[in-house]
Amino acid sequence: MNTKLLLSIREQIKKSKVKREKYVVAFDLDETLWGFVPMGSDENPEPIWDNIRVVNELFSDDSLEIVLYTSRGAEDFEEVTSLLKKYGVKYHSIRFNKMRFDCLVDDKTVNPN
Repeated sequence: MNTKLLLSIREQIKKSKVKREKYVVAFDLDETLWGFVPMGSDENPEPIWDNIRVVNELFSDDSLEIVLYTSRGAEDFEEVTSLLKKYGVKYHSIRFNKMRFDCLVDDKTVNPN
């Protein structure tokens, strides 16, 4: 398990100025939970097991809501959800059509690496 990532997420939640019943922790898919392979390819992306274990650990925390998000379009729904099931990723919801960017500057980000 990526213990550094898990601790960073828990620390980020502790620093939150807004107190909630459930805190949302969002995870990107490509290059966070698995390596990048274009959808429609015959090749399955390589899972990043350490990060998947973090997602599943956090999923068991009743104070958290795990949201997966991706810039892939809804047309990739079947392929994406099939991979999530195959790799045993636990989550509460998934969002498609994330804004595409090359660099994110935000006060609430945690780098998975």
